[in-house]
Amino acid sequence: MSCTWPFPIDPDCGECQRYEHRWQVNADMVGKAVIDAHFTIHGEPVSKARPRFTRTGATYTPATTVEAERAVRAAYQAARIGQADLDPEARYSVDVVFTNGNRRRRDLDNMVKLVLDALNGVAWADDVQVSEIRAVKVQGGKGMGRTDVNVWRVTKPI
Repeated sequence: MSCTWPFPIDPDCGECQRYEHRWQVNADMVGKAVIDAHFTIHGEPVSKARPRFTRTGATYTPATTVEAERAVRAAYQAARIGQADLDPEARYSVDVVFTNGNRRRRDLDNMVKLVLDALNGVAWADDVQVSEIRAVKVQGGKGMGRTDVNVWRVTKPI
């Protein structure tokens, strides 16, 4: 496998490990925010799908979206530092790296939307509290699909 640093693809690669350290200690956020959680969801990134309609007109969320949101929530809760504080006045910043392990095309905005919606009521009261998003979509090797997320609680203006 060839390393595609600066993205966290190969855990055995020294360059990738150094990048992981930078990812966790984002210099832009030092002194402005505190890390709330850093977590990884292994498997292909999933885009937020549009609601579907039954023949009777009822709406439902596709099962792939429901399952992906469940995985994001579980990963966040496992990585959460301290107790969740759903203060509606708090502000958050989110960093996300989506690593595609196949050639399937995905819209970056829909992948971000899935992560933000999944964390409603878990990391924050509502995703309207997220004041900054940094997202990157990269192509990894076969079977290397994953989503890396940092959630920061903003303490000073960014």
